[in-house]
Amino acid sequence: MPEKTEPLIYAEDVVDEVGQKVELIIDAGFSGFEPTSVIDLTGTKPIIVRKGSGDVSEFS
Repeated sequence: MPEKTEPLIYAEDVVDEVGQKVELIIDAGFSGFEPTSVIDLTGTKPIIVRKGSGDVSEFS
């Protein structure tokens, strides 16, 4: 979250924080403390919102 200094690492914490503001939260288990990449796929072209862990080259 933008105002937080630590990432939310558990799906339950994400649900508590964003609640009904998102349609889907995928719980893939603990992913560490490094922020993940966020890709916006809602439009006609993917937009890299945040580049973090994970390869995002196919979306560039």
